[in-house]
Order: sequence, then C-alpha cells, then structure tokens
Amino acid sequence: MSRRRGRRSCFGLGAALVREAFIEFSQVAELYAQLAGVLAGFAFAALIAIASVRLAGNSPYEESITAAYRPLMCSFFGLVAASLNYSIVAGMKERNGLASAIEATAGVSFCAAGCLLIFSIFVTLDSVETGRKIRNENADKAVSLVRRLLVAVIPPLFVILFLPAIRDHSLIAYGTPAGSPFLRNTAILAVVVSGLIGIAFGLVFKRMHRYRSGVDVISVPGVTTAILATLVTGGLVSFLSPSSVVPDIVPFSELVIVALLGLLTSYAACVFQDSPASAQHVPEQRRGGADDLASGPSPVGESASPQPESGRSVEVVPTAVGFPSTDGPAGETVPDDEGETRSGPASS
Repeated sequence: MSRRRGRRSCFGLGAALVREAFIEFSQVAELYAQLAGVLAGFAFAALIAIASVRLAGNSPYEESITAAYRPLMCSFFGLVAASLNYSIVAGMKERNGLASAIEATAGVSFCAAGCLLIFSIFVTLDSVETGRKIRNENADKAVSLVRRLLVAVIPPLFVILFLPAIRDHSLIAYGTPAGSPFLRNTAILAVVVSGLIGIAFGLVFKRMHRYRSGVDVISVPGVTTAILATLVTGGLVSFLSPSSVVPDIVPFSELVIVALLGLLTSYAACVFQDSPASAQHVPEQRRGGADDLASGPSPVGESASPQPESGRSVEVVPTAVGFPSTDGPAGETVPDDEGETRSGPASS
C-alpha cells in the first residue's frame, strides 16, 4: 500500500508541476483570435483602399499599387484562418495531448499570417513611393527600414515565438520542459541558422536581382500554409483522442515550416522591387514661387497670355467685353460698348 500511495503521490506531484508550468493558453488563445480578427479587418480595409484607387482611374499610383493586391489578399485569408484556429484552441480547457497539438498547429497558421501581413505593409509602402515621380528621402528611409526588419529580424523572431508550442508538447509527452534532446537541439539550431541567414541576406540584398513577381515568393506559400493548418486542426479535433500525444516528428515538422516561412519572407523582401518607369528618381520640377503667387490663377476658360517675341512689343487695349485684346496694332482705336472710340497707348 505504501508503494502504491507513493507512486500516486509522485504522479500527483508530477501532474501538479505540469499544471503549474503551463501557461493559461485558453485565455491567451482568445486574445490571439481577437488580434488575428482585428488584423484581418485592417487587411480588408487596405484592399478596399487599393480598389478605390483603381476605380478612380488616372492615378499616378495605379500602375504600382496593384503589386500589393496579392500579399494583402493572402494575409486577409491567412489571418481569418489563424483566428479560426485560435478560436478552437480557446475552447480546449484541459491540458492534454490534443490541446498541445492544436496549439502548435495554430502557431504555424499565425506565423504564416504574420509573415504575410508584415510583407504586405512593406509592399504597400514601396508601391506608393514608387508611384511618385519625385521620390522623398524620408519615405525611402522608412521603406528601407521595413525591408531590413523583414530581412534580418523576422526569420529568427517567428522561430522564437513558436518555441512555447515545443515546450508545451514536451511537458505533455515527457513531463518536463526540457523534453526530448532532439527537439531541444533542433529548436536551438533553427534559431541560430535562421538568424545567420537573415543577417547574410541583410548584407547582400542590395546586390540581388529584384523583380515585381517577388510577391509570389511568400504570398502563395504563406496562405497555403495557413489554410492547410486550419484543415489539420479540424482533422486533429475529429480523429485524435484527448489523451493521445503526437510523435516528436509532428512538432519538428511544424518548426521547420515556421523557419522556412521566415526565410521565404526574408528572401521575398530582398528580391521585391516595384520598378516601372515612374520609379526612377527624377529632378524635382519647378514649383510656384513668389512671382506665380503674385500673378494668381488664370480665369476659367481663359488661355495664357501670349508672350511677345524678342524686340517686339504687343499693344493691349480694352475690348467691347472688357477683356484685353492683342489683335490691333499700336495706336488703333477700338469702339467700346457705349459707341465711343478710345485710342490705345502707343507702343514703346
């Protein structure tokens, strides 16, 4: 009896440690679901704004801004899928293998949607600045900053954000956060490798060939991953028992997918460049100065006054309707509206 009680007490202590080590992920998942839904609304609003530019027509941004269509649309669908995934996770109140498996799958979908959203911001800013004939130095610096963040920071960041899902799987499967040495070493290696590759991209991206179709490098894989993660979540909920624990190869594969998504985002930011003819830096056009302000705008329907040729003066005399006329020669009399004749001033 004492041995059995001892075993029960040890098991109870282990379960208590697992419960204490867990984060209350059901509550966190609710916040993630709300955040993904709000971001999806912002992505949809950006799509409407781009559509309005297209409908307006004759806009200098019409040619370049359409490059943001695909990443924004893909980020919208990805964020909707991530919100649905986390809504399912929020409904899992028990600590079991099913909850940890769904948590990891939802993390994959959220990372994919996050990569798409940040890349969409970069593409939109770059496209707007490219549509201007006169580039602004401060705006170019802002675009360059977002590009550098995507290139060097995003790859290791999303891998680090996925590590809590690996930790929860280890707690369920092994009863300790350390878990399997294979998973632990793989997670550390993924962070280091993605960080080094991101830094390498940041050093050489200026010498890489750029093209407009670079948006497809991350748009199609990102939205595909987010939608497939939602389908996997549905399959886990339908066919996996709550007490089952997925093998280590499942979180390992999800970790590799997250690392690849980060690297694809970094590469897409390196090679994307919206480069129509209007994207070149051109000298700033002459703007209105003091003389233009003094002259004021021309009346509606009135053409600009003809400029006299060199060495020749033009006589301006009043006409019958009160507007200046340059038809008559110097000193010619022109009748006014009262029938009187007035002589124009002699030309110099």
